[in-house]
Amino acid sequence: MARKCPLCERDGRDGELQKREYGICCKKLQFTRNGKDYESVGECNFRINYEQKSFGRKLSDGDIRTLLDGGEIKNKDATMKLNLDRDGFFTEIIWKEKNYSDFN
Repeated sequence: MARKCPLCERDGRDGELQKREYGICCKKLQFTRNGKDYESVGECNFRINYEQKSFGRKLSDGDIRTLLDGGEIKNKDATMKLNLDRDGFFTEIIWKEKNYSDFN
């Protein structure tokens, strides 16, 4: 059984997730080329890319499954979680506070 798209489910649509070469996305996600850029023309915009440069690592299918299940992924500097209100990204990175007390 395919997994439902969390954004479609929240918004009352019937969408399922699929694996693409760049990450996991809704089957209703579609792009069209507009000059050099791409723009979303599908019914849903949900996607999580494997490559997460700002987080400092590439996500695995297991990492994305953890996010979709409501969990968090951690690295030494931050925690990542799913946030359906962040249109275009759908993940949120919470950075650890730097401790500058070592320099006092």
